[in-house]
Amino acid sequence: MVPGEVLLASVDAVNTVLDALEAAEKQAFSATYGAATRMVINRFGESAGEATEDVFSTVGHVTGTTWNIFKIRKTIAPPGLLKNAAKNTNRNS
Repeated sequence: MVPGEVLLASVDAVNTVLDALEAAEKQAFSATYGAATRMVINRFGESAGEATEDVFSTVGHVTGTTWNIFKIRKTIAPPGLLKNAAKNTNRNS
């Protein structure tokens, strides 16, 4: 294997792990969402259940957006790239 292939395989492995984490997060959130909504409906009524659904939907959208921003940022600017750019700027000054 040449170094470029190792790097590509490593990036692919990290993406696979991130995809698995994302799927697990969605599944856990969905189960929690459903259980909490049912509990609120049973205890406080239908209107409180609808409010709970709205809150969980909002939290889910914010979480999904944050996760997407994290993934896009990692794709556009890998962590080492910014550090190296800062070091080079300090050396040139």
